[in-house]
Amino acid sequence: MNVNVDLIGAGGRAQGSVANEFLAQGRTDVGTMRPWLGDDGRPYVTVYSGKGDVKDPKNYQVMPINTNATLRRDEWKTLDDALMLAARQRLGGAQDLIDNGLV
Repeated sequence: MNVNVDLIGAGGRAQGSVANEFLAQGRTDVGTMRPWLGDDGRPYVTVYSGKGDVKDPKNYQVMPINTNATLRRDEWKTLDDALMLAARQRLGGAQDLIDNGLV
């Protein structure tokens, strides 16, 4: 079975053809793709304000939305951490080849 996984990461970095197409069309803001449940039970998204350093949490806004959300904010972080760990383990061999100049 041949399976491909496309990812859109922090800062708008994309991996895979579908993820790149999403970003190229400018139809989606990555922050809106992860709605999370607040302590009050309402759904929210965290989006970049467009100003300043992308890595600085002060440059993000929390906005209430009118759609459904299933995970809490920390649960999204846990899921992301697990996916990145799996990606690093699987891509470790490829990085070894690159590090040794075998590109």
